[in-house]
Amino acid sequence: MFSYELKIAIGEWKNIVSQKKYLLLIFIFPLFSSLFFLTLMDNGLPQELPISVVDLDKSITSRKILRQLNNYKQTEIAFHAKDFNEGLKEMKKGNVYGIFCIPEGFEKNIYSFQSPQINFYINNTYLVAGSLLLRDIKSLNILSGISINLEMRKTKGEQEKNIIAELQ
Repeated sequence: MFSYELKIAIGEWKNIVSQKKYLLLIFIFPLFSSLFFLTLMDNGLPQELPISVVDLDKSITSRKILRQLNNYKQTEIAFHAKDFNEGLKEMKKGNVYGIFCIPEGFEKNIYSFQSPQINFYINNTYLVAGSLLLRDIKSLNILSGISINLEMRKTKGEQEKNIIAELQ
């Protein structure tokens, strides 16, 4: 019984070795694809991915947020657009991977205790670039939300020590 199974295995190996397409599919392509994916991120994650910024508020707070955004390793403000359509044109050209929009009246909404919104658009056609930018923008959103919350509560008269302890 064992010799019958051995004969089948030897016959199959002869069949594999005799046809080049089987050798390519079993040995060469897996080796090539393994080497490709092992060397794909050899230099690490991409850094300084260009984005477009639309700052319609042009306030101290919006400039502070943009400086924080530009401090992230993966994000680089490459283009200052005057409106969203101009930023969208740059994204369609492939010059930037995303658009970061600060609406008009952003700082005023903060100090009038309304919920200000920051809009961002990411081109996820480039999966790695899109996900890295999304991660940076989400973390900026959380941090700026905390600092905005801190400023709003300070204007209401709460003590900074108590606010920071609660926010942490």
